[in-house]
Amino acid sequence: MGLKTWFAGQSEGTRIAIIGGTFTILAGVLAAVVAGIFAIISANSSDKDASKDKDPKPSRSAARPTSSPTAPAATSTCAKKLRVLSPKNGAKIVGPEGVSIVGEACGLQNEYGWVFDRDYDSGYLYFAYAEKPAPAVSKNGRWGVRNQPMGNEGDNETPYTITVVLASEGCNRVLLALKSDHGDYRIRELPGGCEEADRIDVTVTWKESLP
Repeated sequence: MGLKTWFAGQSEGTRIAIIGGTFTILAGVLAAVVAGIFAIISANSSDKDASKDKDPKPSRSAARPTSSPTAPAATSTCAKKLRVLSPKNGAKIVGPEGVSIVGEACGLQNEYGWVFDRDYDSGYLYFAYAEKPAPAVSKNGRWGVRNQPMGNEGDNETPYTITVVLASEGCNRVLLALKSDHGDYRIRELPGGCEEADRIDVTVTWKESLP
């Protein structure tokens, strides 16, 4: 006899009791399962809280890097528009042989470079590298002039200063218009629009050669 036939043969009260007992058992099992699930969830939650207290992590907003202002691009500039590379300070020059003056120019804008010898005995700046006044520098880059002879007969380790002058267009016109003074082109003061750009102190000895 099957379970279904047996159950049908029971009285109504017995069937109700069987069904009620079955639901009671199922409810107990379900309650145990639910209690177990809650216990597991509670344990996991406690572990997470303990982990947070032990090693707190910064919030996402705190960890986000802040942008820094972009530094301006470096620009190339000239420390000196005109400078002398040779000779060096303290050079000893033989007067009749003279000296080659070499330099560099950069950043010139409608400007010119002139070279003079400052004679401390007379107090003048002498133009001495061409027959007539002319700028030594008219464009950027390497430049050079030959100053020969230099100084005066009788010089013996006499100090002179090779003076490089930066001239505006106006000052350049004034220098170009210099008149000969007994065969010399010289000025006592720089005209307006001219400024000293570099200088080299040397000594001149007037004899055939230095030992």
